[in-house]
Amino acid sequence: MQSGCALSTHRGGAALSLRIPQDAILTENEALSTYQNAELTLPIMQQQGFTSAIVVSLDFHMRRVKFIFDHVYKNSGIKLTYVSANSL
Repeated sequence: MQSGCALSTHRGGAALSLRIPQDAILTENEALSTYQNAELTLPIMQQQGFTSAIVVSLDFHMRRVKFIFDHVYKNSGIKLTYVSANSL
């Protein structure tokens, strides 16, 4: 299992602001929807040998995000933890 990496869908800006090194950030920038994001990140996570992930989204999106990611990642063996960010 690889640890210490961040998978970002927004070019790593938030991860960089948390002082995560650029070479530890994996990006997925092709998705046009939350469903596509889940579908496209799953193979990246599997290729990297990840066994868990923290999914962060704005609080008002989290219910949908959790529903979609739980569906796509079902039976993947990857444990997802969800964290809501406060919307301003």
